[in-house]
Amino acid sequence: MTCECHKINWLARVQNKDKKYTMIDGSPMQSGIDCQDKVNDKNMGMDTYLAVCKYQPGIEGSLFPDEVYQDLMGEYGHTPLDERDHDAIRNIPIVCQQQLDWYQPENEAGSEAAIDAYLDENK
Repeated sequence: MTCECHKINWLARVQNKDKKYTMIDGSPMQSGIDCQDKVNDKNMGMDTYLAVCKYQPGIEGSLFPDEVYQDLMGEYGHTPLDERDHDAIRNIPIVCQQQLDWYQPENEAGSEAAIDAYLDENK
């Protein structure tokens, strides 16, 4: 399994009003290209993600733009719950989930439970 995250224009999130990523060629973001989608779709394990992904948000030396990481963390850390897109929260990068204490790599169900608990606490 290889990292294909270089095919995505990550900066589009902070450059466009709609905060949506695009592909490098400007076309809409394609599902299943980035390593996070591969993990979510169970096409890549977490160990492989950590070993091959060159665009891990918040990791020193990562190619993931820091300004996009800061934007993600700011949005999900301070936005009132009723203004959040719950599906988007569940799909934020694992590293961001770790920063917010949601992700439990030893237990996928535990991760879902941690996200649910966070959402319940912040109603």
